[in-house]
Parts: sequence; C-alpha cells; structure tokens
Amino acid sequence: MKKVLLKPVHCVTTVLSSLIILLFLSTSLCAQNVEQNIDRRYDVICEGNGVEGTYLVRVWVYANKQNLKPEQIRKYAIHGVIFKGVTGSSKCNGQKPLAKSLSVEEENEKYFDEFFEKKNAYLNFATIVEGTFERVKVTKRQYKIGAVVSVSKDQLRKQLETDGVIRGLSTGF
Repeated sequence: MKKVLLKPVHCVTTVLSSLIILLFLSTSLCAQNVEQNIDRRYDVICEGNGVEGTYLVRVWVYANKQNLKPEQIRKYAIHGVIFKGVTGSSKCNGQKPLAKSLSVEEENEKYFDEFFEKKNAYLNFATIVEGTFERVKVTKRQYKIGAVVSVSKDQLRKQLETDGVIRGLSTGF
C-alpha cells in the first residue's frame, strides 16, 4: 500500500519540480527578449517634405542612457524606413516600409548584420539635420533622444533592390 502512495507523491513532486524549472527558464528567456527589444524601441515620424527622393523624419529613440551617438539615430532612421515605415503627422503623410514583409529582416539576417554593424553601409543613406538634436527625460532612468534625419529613400530602395533584399517597384505582383 505504501508503494502505491509513494508513486503518486513522487510523480507530483517530479511534475512540480519540472514546472518550476520550466517557469524559471521561460522567465529567463522572456527577460532576454525584453533586453534585446529595448534597442528596438524607437519612432520614426514624418517631419516635412525633403528634397525629391528623400524623407525628412524625426527619429525618437528610447534609451536608458542620456547619450546616444548620432550614428545610432541615423541607424534607427534607416531601420524604420525599411521595416516600420514612417508615421504620419500634421506636417505630412506617413509612408509604408520599403520591405513588404516583416520576415525580410530574418530571411536576410546576414545581409542586415553587415549593412548595420560591420560595414555601416546605412550611413550612406541618412544625414542628421544640424541643430535638431533633442533629449527629453521621460522617467528617472529613461530618456527620449531624437533628431531630424534626411533619409535618401530612393537611393536606399535602389541599393536594397540591387542586393536582392527587396523586390523592385517595376516587378509584377
């Protein structure tokens, strides 16, 4: 009789232990994802009309540091134009992202790794407008850092099409 009672208790203990371990692991994984996505917290808002073939956008990056390099703001501007699109404002209409699918970044991970990190090719397509850099303290440890950026969207589209990352406008549906 004791053997029968021990098996269910042992099973419950094993299942409970497994659930605790699983809960711990899933919490750790979620925490890692949140940390990685902090860098993805940014907004790209239409700021006005730029020279033909360009977008004039205001980029706001949410960061835990009050200092952000200008190259990083340019990076977010380009990333936003490619993957998020530009949010409309009272000054101008929004724009759809150059990449038609969210999976483009994952499918071309190596390309974008080099584009944004190793070769810094994105710097060729964005320029910060002088005198537009702003820093706003949002909370005790968080800042909203922004600037107006001119993005050469036509040149950027052409480069991405040439590299086979996005489809050209002239290709069929």
